[in-house]
Amino acid sequence: PEISIKDMESREKKVVIAFTYRGMSENMYYTPVAGTDWMLTYLIRDSIIGEQINTISEGIIRRSLIQTLAITVVLLAVFAVIIAQNRRAAQLRLEREKADAENWAVQQEMEERLALQDQLLAEERQRRQSDAMITAMASDYRSVYYIDLDKDEGTAARCPTRSRRRSRQTPPRRRSSAR
Repeated sequence: PEISIKDMESREKKVVIAFTYRGMSENMYYTPVAGTDWMLTYLIRDSIIGEQINTISEGIIRRSLIQTLAITVVLLAVFAVIIAQNRRAAQLRLEREKADAENWAVQQEMEERLALQDQLLAEERQRRQSDAMITAMASDYRSVYYIDLDKDEGTAARCPTRSRRRSRQTPPRRRSSAR
């Protein structure tokens, strides 16, 4: 489109005109200068714009590739650290489970020993009590004892006084168990 200089002066906007001159695409920009009646014009060839855009695009692509590679390396390092930590945690868990199993076995053995020790102490108490009862019955043969083994009780019953007098004079005869 044709625009006269008068049209451009009357406009207060920027104007862009695209045209081809000797086989080259060009763009002309008109911009009014504020506070004056001047117009600022730019003539830019499309090939220059394309070259600059290509240069900028190539720079952006290069930086994007470098950033992508850097991020990939960082992520791989992070994953390697996470995997190493998981392996270490699994190893620690396994060691803890082994130690717990060993502690459990030792604890079971100690509990069995304590139970056996308690049983032996109870049997020793019973044996001492039985020995004491036998000693008491053997030392006082003039008495008759009633012993209830289920209740673990013993009661002494004395013989009549006549037997006591006789026992003072002559020792009692022992009866044979063959009868």
